[in-house]
Amino acid sequence: MAAQSPVASPVPERDNQVIDRSAVTALAANGQGPPVAGLDAVGSERERWLAFARAEFADMTRAFDAEREIRDRELSELAAKIIDAREHLDLQEMGLADNGDHPVATSSMEFKASVDLARDRRREMGKRGSAVVGSADWRVNGSVVEGGKMIDQFSKLMLRAYNCELAALLRTTTATNADANTTVLTKKRDQITELGATMHIEIAGEYHDLAIYELRTTGLYQAAKLRDEQAERAHNAQLREQDKVRQEIAGEQARLNKQAQLHRHALEALVADGFVSSDEIAGLRARVAEIESAQAALMKRAASTRAGHVYVVSNPGSFGGGVVKIGMTRRLDPMDRVIELADGSVPFRFSVHALIFSDDAVSLEAALHHRFEPVRLNRSNRHSGFFRTTPNAVREALVDLDAHLVEFDESPINPEWEASQ
Repeated sequence: MAAQSPVASPVPERDNQVIDRSAVTALAANGQGPPVAGLDAVGSERERWLAFARAEFADMTRAFDAEREIRDRELSELAAKIIDAREHLDLQEMGLADNGDHPVATSSMEFKASVDLARDRRREMGKRGSAVVGSADWRVNGSVVEGGKMIDQFSKLMLRAYNCELAALLRTTTATNADANTTVLTKKRDQITELGATMHIEIAGEYHDLAIYELRTTGLYQAAKLRDEQAERAHNAQLREQDKVRQEIAGEQARLNKQAQLHRHALEALVADGFVSSDEIAGLRARVAEIESAQAALMKRAASTRAGHVYVVSNPGSFGGGVVKIGMTRRLDPMDRVIELADGSVPFRFSVHALIFSDDAVSLEAALHHRFEPVRLNRSNRHSGFFRTTPNAVREALVDLDAHLVEFDESPINPEWEASQ
């Protein structure tokens, strides 16, 4: 009898089901199913594949979660950049974008911090829409929404016009015109406000006050910068003067040393010669003593940084009458300094009223400057020695200060000026 084909196993699928082992065992005993041992092997293999699939799925899930986290961060960063870009565009529309061209951008922290604070507050007011204030009940074709859009657009135009005027004034603000520029800005604000009078909108007073503060702070910065530049120029001029003094003193020392050596050798020769009279020897010794005294005075002059000449000069051909310059020089010949004052920048040389030597010429010059401070011509430059006064007034001041005044010429002759007349 031919063997019958084995009957398909009635074992249920194991996916999400529980296998009845007793039923499987009975079927196997009747020859109607696979052996239990074979079934266990198949089940174990499927379990291993399921475990592997679950592990793969878990890995894929973790990788997906990590990738999604990265993409979420990138989306957040892009969204922030979009917001920043929109804010920057809005600030540009209102003329509030920071282009780094502010005069105080490279200044010290004191001025920069003050200006940055004012500018940040103006930007915040621009972002909040409080830089321009006025009526919000404006209708276009009966629509409050359309009216609000029109108010917003016109407010931005007004603010942009105001900020452009402010930027132009900031670029031209100096140490002397800051107050004048604040007046100009106030007038510009009034003109711009007239444009929004129909819609009852205007530049906010707080916003205008911040702009005025920024202008004045810029003026203070320019004044401080000017003082630093003037001090640096004065210091450099002083260094050049000191270098010339050192060169002159070194040259004079060499000249005196040479003369002293020659006179000493001549004196030794005369003393060795028995036929020379005592008067000749005495005269030569006096000359040697005179040279040695000059050497000692020169050494003292070189050691002192305050000794020198105070000069009182004027230049009516260049500055008109009633203007006197008071200065100090440590040069051995003070006229060298007086001649340099012209230096091709004025048409005539200076006329000399007095040259006063003093062991403390620095203090004497400072005392004279203090005496004539109310009539100083250049009030912003403390190193300038020009005063609107008369030579006679300076002479009286020198007498009051007990200066060693040997002679004083109130009306010195100036050949260049007289010949030109």
